[in-house]
Amino acid sequence: MSISKRLSTLIGLLILMVSLALGVLSINVSSEIVTDDTEAWMLNEAEIGAGLAASYIQNYFTLLQVLADMQRVRTMDREIQRGALFPYIAGMGVDDLAVIDMEGNAWHLRGGQTVNLAERPYVQKALSGQWSLSEFIPATGSAVSTGFPLLNYVVPIKVNGRVAGALLARTNALVLSDLIKIVKTRGSGYAYMINAQGQIVAHATRQEAVMNLDSPIEMAKTNASLQPAAVATQYFLDQKQGVTTYELNKKHMICTFAPVPGFDMFLILSAERESLMGSVYFLRNLIIVIVAFLWASAFWRRFSSPVPLPGPCPVCGMCCTSSVRVILPRRCGSGARTKSPRSAFP
Repeated sequence: MSISKRLSTLIGLLILMVSLALGVLSINVSSEIVTDDTEAWMLNEAEIGAGLAASYIQNYFTLLQVLADMQRVRTMDREIQRGALFPYIAGMGVDDLAVIDMEGNAWHLRGGQTVNLAERPYVQKALSGQWSLSEFIPATGSAVSTGFPLLNYVVPIKVNGRVAGALLARTNALVLSDLIKIVKTRGSGYAYMINAQGQIVAHATRQEAVMNLDSPIEMAKTNASLQPAAVATQYFLDQKQGVTTYELNKKHMICTFAPVPGFDMFLILSAERESLMGSVYFLRNLIIVIVAFLWASAFWRRFSSPVPLPGPCPVCGMCCTSSVRVILPRRCGSGARTKSPRSAFP
C-alpha cells in the first residue's frame, strides 16, 4: 500500500473518531439540557397541581361554612336543619351531610341514623372552633357502608360567637383522583397524591390503588420488587418538595413532588424517562446516520476510484488514457495491417 493510500486511510479513521466523539458529546450535552428543562417544568406542574388540590379543598370548606352559618342551621333544631340542608346534598355533590352536637353525636340527614364520632380527632378539632379534614377512610373502614373511600369535611356551627356543634360533609375521596387528571406531563406521565403516612389517596390512572389506600412503604415489606417505590415515597415525605428518580420494573422514572398547601398531603408527578427524552433519542439516531453516511461515502470514494486504461494504441493511435471504458477498434493491436484514417473516405 502506497504512502498516499495509508495517509488517506488514517485521515479517514481520524475523521470518524472525531465525528463519533462530537456525536457522543452533543448527545450528552443535549440530554442534560433536556433533562434539566423537563425536571424544572415537571416541578412547576407539580406545584400548580398541589395548589389546585388545596384550592379545591379550601372551596369545599368555604361553601360548607356558608351552610353552617345559615340562621336555620344555627337553631340546632333537627327538623329545621334537615329542611334547610337536605337540598344541598345533591347541590354540593356530597354523599351526605351530618349535624354534630357537642357530645360528638353525628346525625346524618340521609337515612337519619346517628353515629357517635366524639373520639375522632377531626371532630374534636371542629368542636373546638376550627375547620377540620378527616383522614382518608377506606371503603371498608367507615362506620357507614360505602363502595368508595371517604373524606370528611367538618366546620363549626357557632351561635352568638360560641361553638354549638359542627356540620360534616361526607364526600367520595375519588373526586380528588378526577381533579388531578388535568395535571399532565409529557410522554406517559401521570399524577397522584399521598398523605402523611405515604398512602395513595388520589391517582389519575389507577383508581384501584386509592380504593384500599395502598402504601408503597407497607407493600414493599412483603414485595421486594416495590422497594424502589417505597424508598422514593419516603423521600417525598422527608424532603417535602423536589425531584428524584428511581427504577421500577426496568423503567427509569422521574418524579417531581410538592406539598399541598395547608394540608398533610403531597402531589407527585411521575413519568418514564424514555418517554420524556424522545427528542434526544431522535438527535442521537440522526447523528449515527450522518456519521455512518459520511464514513460510507469516504470508503466508497477511496475504494471505487476509476482504474485508468492503457495508453494510446501503438498501432492506430486512437485509444487514449481514460477512466471511462472505451471499445477498441475490432482489429486494433492485432498486428494485422489496418487502414489509415484517411482511407475510410473515397
